[in-house]
Amino acid sequence: MDLQELKKQADDIRSQNPTTKNIFWPKEFKKQTVDLMNEGHSANSLFRVTGISVSTIYSWKASKALKKKKQFKQIKVVDKETKGLSLFWESGLSIKGLAFSQLKELLKEDLL
Repeated sequence: MDLQELKKQADDIRSQNPTTKNIFWPKEFKKQTVDLMNEGHSANSLFRVTGISVSTIYSWKASKALKKKKQFKQIKVVDKETKGLSLFWESGLSIKGLAFSQLKELLKEDLL
């Protein structure tokens, strides 16, 4: 997506709500705007193209809903002391059979 495509989309969305001051911006449009910002376009340039305020664009960028979900990295534990290692994911991550110091090291290495 480039800035001209974004402008066209913004104009189309605005034309669907000509009398409404508060426009509902679809999630996909917000994501495309944030993606352009992450590619190096400034919030000011996006404002000039779309007319969407800089503060709104930054709030979209900060939104948890638009951020990429962090994927778990696969790890292989080779240590006699961790034979009984178990990882569970239900309402949160549960780790059994791992010492706190080992867990700290995995977190430090960005493996969890």
